[in-house]
Amino acid sequence: MKTTNQTLRVELLSRAQIELVDSLPHAQARYDAASRSSASSCLEGTRVELLRTIREWVHTNDVQKPRIFWLCGLAGTGKSTIAQTIAEELDTSHTLGATFFFSRNSAECSNALLVFSTIARQLALAIPEFGARIAEAIEANRDAGKLVMNAQLEKLIIEPLRSVTNPPDQTVIVIDALDECSDRKLAQDILILFAGKICTLPFPLTIFITSRSEMHIKSKFDTPILRPISRPFILHDIEQSIVGGDIELYLRQKMKEIGEASLIEKEWPSNEAIIILRDRARGLFIYAATAVKFVADEFVDNPKDQLNIILNRTVSSDQSSPFADIDKLYLQVLESSLPQGGQLNLTLIQRFQEIVGTIVLLMDPLPLAALEDFLGVASGTAHSALKFLHSLIVVPKSSTEPIHIIHPSFHDFLVEHGRCPDHRFALDAPLHHERLAVRCLEIMIFHLKRNICGLDDTTQLNREVENLAALRSRFIPAHLIYACSYWGLHLSKSRPSPTSDHLLMLLRQFVDSKLLYWLEVLSLQNIMDAALPAIGHAQVWYSISSDTDETSALLNDVQRFTVEFFEPIKEGAGQIYHSALCLSPPCTLTTQYKLEIMQGISFIKGGQHTWGPCLRAMPGHKGMINSISCSPDGKFLVSGSCDRTIRVWDAVSGSTLATLMGHTQYVRYAEFSPDGERIISASDDKTIRVWEPTTGANFHILSGHEASVYTAKFSPDGTLILSASIDKSVRVWNSETGQVLAILQGDYSILDASFDPLAQAVVVGDTGGRVALWNWQHDMTSSFIHCHANGVTKVHFNHDGTQIASCSYDRTATVITTSGNVLCTMHCPGTSAARFYDAVFSADQTHIWTSDHFMRCWNIGTGEAEVSFNTQGGAIKSLAFFPGHQQVALGMIDNSVRIWDIDLAISTNTIDEDDHKEGIQQLLLSQDSQYVISTSYDGTARIWNMENGSLIHILNHPIGSHVLCVCLDKDGSQIASGADKLICIWTASGTYVATLEGHTSSVLAVSFSPTQDHLASGAGGDDNTLRIWNLQDQTTLWICSHQGAVMCLLYSPDGSNVVTGSTDSVVRMWDPSTGTEAKLMHEHITWVTAIACSPDGRFLAAGSYDGMIIVWNFAGEIIKTCSGHTDRISYLVFTADSLGIISRSMDHTIHFWSISSSTVDNAIPHFNLQTTPASAIVDIQGWLRMYSPNGTSRRLCWIPPNFRPSSVGDCYDAITKSIIIGNQSGKVLIIRIMLEEDS
Repeated sequence: MKTTNQTLRVELLSRAQIELVDSLPHAQARYDAASRSSASSCLEGTRVELLRTIREWVHTNDVQKPRIFWLCGLAGTGKSTIAQTIAEELDTSHTLGATFFFSRNSAECSNALLVFSTIARQLALAIPEFGARIAEAIEANRDAGKLVMNAQLEKLIIEPLRSVTNPPDQTVIVIDALDECSDRKLAQDILILFAGKICTLPFPLTIFITSRSEMHIKSKFDTPILRPISRPFILHDIEQSIVGGDIELYLRQKMKEIGEASLIEKEWPSNEAIIILRDRARGLFIYAATAVKFVADEFVDNPKDQLNIILNRTVSSDQSSPFADIDKLYLQVLESSLPQGGQLNLTLIQRFQEIVGTIVLLMDPLPLAALEDFLGVASGTAHSALKFLHSLIVVPKSSTEPIHIIHPSFHDFLVEHGRCPDHRFALDAPLHHERLAVRCLEIMIFHLKRNICGLDDTTQLNREVENLAALRSRFIPAHLIYACSYWGLHLSKSRPSPTSDHLLMLLRQFVDSKLLYWLEVLSLQNIMDAALPAIGHAQVWYSISSDTDETSALLNDVQRFTVEFFEPIKEGAGQIYHSALCLSPPCTLTTQYKLEIMQGISFIKGGQHTWGPCLRAMPGHKGMINSISCSPDGKFLVSGSCDRTIRVWDAVSGSTLATLMGHTQYVRYAEFSPDGERIISASDDKTIRVWEPTTGANFHILSGHEASVYTAKFSPDGTLILSASIDKSVRVWNSETGQVLAILQGDYSILDASFDPLAQAVVVGDTGGRVALWNWQHDMTSSFIHCHANGVTKVHFNHDGTQIASCSYDRTATVITTSGNVLCTMHCPGTSAARFYDAVFSADQTHIWTSDHFMRCWNIGTGEAEVSFNTQGGAIKSLAFFPGHQQVALGMIDNSVRIWDIDLAISTNTIDEDDHKEGIQQLLLSQDSQYVISTSYDGTARIWNMENGSLIHILNHPIGSHVLCVCLDKDGSQIASGADKLICIWTASGTYVATLEGHTSSVLAVSFSPTQDHLASGAGGDDNTLRIWNLQDQTTLWICSHQGAVMCLLYSPDGSNVVTGSTDSVVRMWDPSTGTEAKLMHEHITWVTAIACSPDGRFLAAGSYDGMIIVWNFAGEIIKTCSGHTDRISYLVFTADSLGIISRSMDHTIHFWSISSSTVDNAIPHFNLQTTPASAIVDIQGWLRMYSPNGTSRRLCWIPPNFRPSSVGDCYDAITKSIIIGNQSGKVLIIRIMLEEDS
């Protein structure tokens, strides 16, 4: 980095700010980076007119000038040299903001995901005020540099720049060789993102871009978003005489310097020689530069002889290719590198193919020593082979800098068919990739082992390991990192052949013994994103090369294994063994690697028997998913959420590609256009937006509706947009211009609408329960063809437009013809609260898929459900089938997107009849830890054996009831359960005893008196009372009114008081013998959600919705106020000695409090874990944590999303050392935890 400008600017930032800025992920892609030490700028006197044009563009103050200057040209025409020159000049004049010089020679410098964070880092150092703003942004979000591209640009560049109060007069960003970006789509995204944002800035930020004139880049500059703000300049359109003159000037100057350095006579080289070289260059500066480097080779004593080698060859007869002469020059350089005048020497040619071929085809260049280690050759071998090739290949003197080719055209010369006529040098790329794949596998098989870095504590996450960087450097050499990163890619670029037997054998050996250790290295090196693509490449290659066998089964298993446990493995390499293997179902992988399985975590009940149909669970949204849509090619998903955002997902990896922000209220709908190039969204903010999918650029913001827009869909050909709103109107728009073409005004709010396959008619569903057809292109008439008993939420045509599926708030879905004939009506099973959210035709149009809490497939002919399975995430708001209908994406009410395999769902749909059919509402552990009771919306309470997980009893309540609460009496002989308005009494053996009736709304809490002959119950809704019951005759003794729902209650240890907590924020003490109110405590400001009494009867604790805990004595005096939780308190318990409190919260944490202290305690005297179930919890990231008496927690393992607790949480049994989880699918899981100290 230059000290003249950037260092002075950096000094204006504080050390803390500099550290924050430096923490951003970045590439060494500055114009003056050490890796670019060989880069040169334009020779004085050359490129005069072109540089003048660029300088005029830079310094023009006209606000209407194009913000982007695009310099494009053929390979070798000097684009990078021009960019280097411009960057140097801008830096000198203090107008350079940042540079990113792409290079296919470097993985980081070809990585589009590093572009915006790298530019932001440089801008922060160039503009001190911007640096301060970006430091604030990083402080607010330490992962800002890891966000998707559009969010990086917005959060790290655009928002900080907008907040700069004293912006510079001019700031230019230079991006060179955009065509060398490794991902063409992302290269396009960079252009679109910049185009959509830079014009919104209050000061002129301009961008100078160079690239080859490749179609994926050229096509974007021809789009409406880039064309008005860019100035293209075609380099190879410059008059040849001008370019030739510049090349001639360059050759004369450089040859003069060589002659002077070598003490050659001044007349050398001749004017004729210069003219020959100029003409052979044919406008390609790379020809002149390569010729100069060849003549000046430091390992050759006589530059004259070197020049004569070039001059004495015959002129290429093929003048049709612009690269004919540069190709001939490359060949001359290669031939001259061989001894004996280039005579054939098989050993030398093999060495060339091995070393130079590897350098050319490596995905990321390696330093000299690492290259020799990778190839398995003796030290010095590579250096010797490259001795006479320094005009083509950069061989740094530093041992840490990578070797790389000077110009991409040399790669093209060796690899492209027909470019290199000499078979000794031409590379058979697929064959060489096979050799590289072999070397990668050999290296991994030799080096990989469990706990490769020798970590003392493998339960630690990677970020928690002290000196991890030093350990990685010591134990994971560079050539092993390369092998782990790119073996799959080399495999995919090879071609199966008879010579592949060795590769096949190595792949089997690697899969059989090293797969998990490979994942370890990827985790430790923070390159887990390489895992799934590599496995995918291996699966495809192996399926071509071999029959299905155990290796293919292992590859399939490790693919599911990696998807299921990607997050914990990425966080910590040791989680492969502590979480993933322990919680995987029995399969080929767990059998093959059974010795690696940690014995501390095991399922007693609820584990998977095989890989489930849920291929991916994708969290990320902060609100429920309202819609999900699949791209036409099946590669991407788009979701719209109540968190006001739209997310674009990679359907293979499950990663978020973009978060589209702009709507100010709930996003009701989002879908891809038929060509996949746009996304449309509808929102409660009354607008429709059309987006570029990955960049978030807005093509249109359509306004006109006067209320929430519930849907916006493209016509099948993408030329029209259909929108429906609760303002009672449906609109048709031109998708290109945004013009309204037609409006239908109805009598009711419109909840959904869809085009027919020809976009000639529209089907509409409204809140009046009506399904109507609107012939908008013909007579503009509408007709009602069906009527539900309540609002119609979804309407869809089948593929040929002859049938319509609809679903309604009336709990039915129907299939009707366009003339209104009802083909079938489907009724949603379950409670009165259950309803269908979506209804979609099957691929063959003979069935309908519906979603409620289950996915169901109905036969249209019979109206019967043929398939039904629980997706284990609560209600399914939206369905989207992938092409082929083998997989389906689900938009869930639990804020997640899930992808399910339909065939696997059907084949594994063996519902455990023991489990609940609806979500778990409460878990209660018996005092002797012999059993646990679960309650559910399915109208049952179930009793489970804690030793083996078996079902002991089912307590059936009235059909359709919701069992919301349960309690045990003091000796565990009686059970009371609240089911809607009723309370049922049972024996512990499951025998029904009595039903207590009297409440007029749902019973939310029950508690036995210490004497076991009375019961207290609390209700909500329109009831809001505490009732005291006599269990002898099942009569109500007292009714005690509240101002809100009674959320929690219990008897004091001596039975003299009943304590209640209510949504009116008041804690009350009641005398159960008289039903009178003894005390009121008003100190809470939100709902009271949990209550506990100390065993000695001296203290009372209550927790509220806001996470506050207050402790009183029974005189009503406040003893302590405890602040620390950030969400609702779900459970409170005192320690056995009454000196401490353990609290559990919906913020997924457990806190320990001392009665005598005002803060969270680190050590509670005499605390005994055996006395409380609140010592383990699944935290918000899914980690199962064990809490110790000193207040610290220990991470045990990661729980997959499908197994995580519902809102009732989970509980821990210290006696059996088990955590019990109840989830939204109705499943109860018992996980046994055996720590090392327990064995």
